[in-house]
Amino acid sequence: MNGRVLVAVSASDTIHGSIIRWLTDSCVNHAFMVIESPEWGGWMAAEIDEFGVRLLPAERVVSGCYRVEFYEGEDSLWPGLRAVRLYVGKKYDWLGIIGFTIRLAIWRLSGRRILNPVHDPTKMFCSEFCMSVLKLSGVPGTESIDPASTSPADLRMFVMTSGKFKRAKSPFTTRKVSEV
Repeated sequence: MNGRVLVAVSASDTIHGSIIRWLTDSCVNHAFMVIESPEWGGWMAAEIDEFGVRLLPAERVVSGCYRVEFYEGEDSLWPGLRAVRLYVGKKYDWLGIIGFTIRLAIWRLSGRRILNPVHDPTKMFCSEFCMSVLKLSGVPGTESIDPASTSPADLRMFVMTSGKFKRAKSPFTTRKVSEV
């Protein structure tokens, strides 16, 4: 039997986290999937950071965050997780972040929304990874969403308003993290 899978969005005090929150006008700057793993004896996080796609103990991922929100879907997210499994170990999509920044600049200057103009389809960034999991799991409402154009703020808004997710309490305890 597969364990639970949660979508998580977070905020940290890092410089790049502050820049992402400023660019996206949001309270979050990172996104990752939290997976209940009886095999590992706890919760694991599938995340992408500047080092690429990694599977780490979830407590370690949230330890540097001052804000973490967890959302649990009505339907299983395992089909999407299985579909993106081969991205584990891949490098971070720096080109995609450049394209995402261009997308945001065009939106802020013209009010026009465009898709990410450049990204490497063999790599991902954090919110692209999470939205891909949702889309590949067949979550209703993701059909027209371009994961490579999804920010942590966009992902947060989707799970909050889609009607397909509910806010979940932290599945583990940490000293530093507060749930808002």
